[in-house]
Amino acid sequence: MRVYGYGGKVVKVNLSSGRVAVEDTPRDFVDAVGGKMFAARFFHEHVRPEDPFDPDNVLMLAAGPACGTRLPMASKLGLYFISPLTNLFGESYMGGNIMAEMKWAGVDAIIVTGRSDRPVYIYIHDYDVEIRDAGDLWGLTTSEAERRIKEEVGYADASVAVIGPAGEKLVRFANVSHNSTGEGRESKAGRLGAGAVMGSKRLKAIAVKASGRGVEVYDEDGLARLARRVVGKISEDPIGTGAKNYRTYGTPGTLFAGLAKGFFSSHYFGRCGSPYAESLNPEVLRERFYKRSVACYNCPLSCGKITVVEEGPYKGTRVKGPEYETIFAFGGLNDIADYAAIAKINRVCDELGVDTIEMGNVAALTLYAVEKGRLKLEGFRFGDPESVLRLVEMAATRDGIGDKLAEGVARFAREAGLEDIAVHVKGLSPPGYDPRVLNTMALEYCVSDRGADHLRMTAYAYEILGKLEGLKGPEDVVAFLVDVEDRNIVADSMILCRFSRFIYGWGEVVEALRCITGVERGVEDLRKAANEARTRIRLLNIARGLKPEVDDDLPPRFYNEAVEFQGKTYRLERGEVRRMVREYYRLRGWDGRGYPREGLGRPA
Repeated sequence: MRVYGYGGKVVKVNLSSGRVAVEDTPRDFVDAVGGKMFAARFFHEHVRPEDPFDPDNVLMLAAGPACGTRLPMASKLGLYFISPLTNLFGESYMGGNIMAEMKWAGVDAIIVTGRSDRPVYIYIHDYDVEIRDAGDLWGLTTSEAERRIKEEVGYADASVAVIGPAGEKLVRFANVSHNSTGEGRESKAGRLGAGAVMGSKRLKAIAVKASGRGVEVYDEDGLARLARRVVGKISEDPIGTGAKNYRTYGTPGTLFAGLAKGFFSSHYFGRCGSPYAESLNPEVLRERFYKRSVACYNCPLSCGKITVVEEGPYKGTRVKGPEYETIFAFGGLNDIADYAAIAKINRVCDELGVDTIEMGNVAALTLYAVEKGRLKLEGFRFGDPESVLRLVEMAATRDGIGDKLAEGVARFAREAGLEDIAVHVKGLSPPGYDPRVLNTMALEYCVSDRGADHLRMTAYAYEILGKLEGLKGPEDVVAFLVDVEDRNIVADSMILCRFSRFIYGWGEVVEALRCITGVERGVEDLRKAANEARTRIRLLNIARGLKPEVDDDLPPRFYNEAVEFQGKTYRLERGEVRRMVREYYRLRGWDGRGYPREGLGRPA
């Protein structure tokens, strides 16, 4: 049987032995669609490291059938691993063009195991795979290392995924960077510490170059018609797609709602909204700092914004972004009012290779503890960019107190006796959607397999845009969000950008898979597959020590501390949150405590 839409090969590299194998893409990869649903099966059945830094941990880079085709917004590569930050299943996604380059090289996935006895990088040119020495690259920033690798392989357009010094130092929230050559086109696999997993393997980078372009699909004409329809949908920008907002402002367009509605937290979750709203207004950012827009492979949104600082102490700073979450993490949680300073902090994080969300939370917890007299650290305070820059550099290099900060909020809080004021779920710190204001985010943070995460259900987007208002009660809301999560799991297997959520409904997903692969898969079949993947990840996490009755909950501050915003008091009732969580369990086919029942399916 001919298989359309796939590269056809999986590259396996064992860094301990130096063995390289290029194998046919297994049937279960195709059956699982690709990306996340294949990773869920693979990790559930095969991956059992005692510690995320053990050589037995697997780093998988996987594409999906839509990657590298003409389908718009199929512009993400999935990285899968056991997270050193949470000790649970880790997934992180990067944009750019590396996913297309892999597919054009005939590669659906790269699976890395073992640990090298020296720094190395992997170079894949079509089916030719080399493990190359990276001794001269170890210690370099992401942009320096990527430039050198492109020079060495002889292709300026090679796609490179690289770590910075933070990954080498095993900072538990180190990221993986792509397009990092300092031109402002960076993409990151930001959350959960994939960069630290690479560092533990002494793997500086993975570089990919394809000789050709294109992926053979089943129905090219049908896919072309669907692509035109999708582009038309984006161009029309019907209410709620967010296309115009993303094109104009990038993700910082979310600041309009966050600052007006109050879900943009500040002063380490002590406030909702920000006293510096004017300086963080997206119109100001667009007029003063944005120079041009950039897009990932085959994406008509062009949500990336190149920021250039042209005056003041941070003059010369150039960065893609800062994204909404980075502005929240440093401008909100750390009370930094100066956008140029936030851009500078963003640039430093990018070069050193750390997740800006976790880093911003770690820095803000530190400043909050200093302010409360719980931590002795002279010369550090909220609102001071230099304080935060020093904390970033100390954490990324594990210098001084940075050695503790590099462990992430949860471990740092435990060691420093700050657990009562630390804010995290399952070891992952929250993004910029306060659940006291956006109540559906309480459910998402509780049940997400990543922890305090906003991208499994993207509940915030539906609540902000009023798409939940017609639903009758909490049970209907949970059912709606479970369906969204199922569709997102399939999207993470194809792999589509999350900003396609209002563009690709189930109908478009089914049609895309048929046109690309030639396989007819109905909505219920895909929902069943998504639920199975979700349950496999749940079983894996429980085997790794997850205790749902304890871990599927919010930090005490979200329940105990109400916040005021524009004359209104916002508070969370734990009973209501637990009601939503139990309904989620029921719809997933799990028992009332959150443990999956026999089998992998949901109830009939």
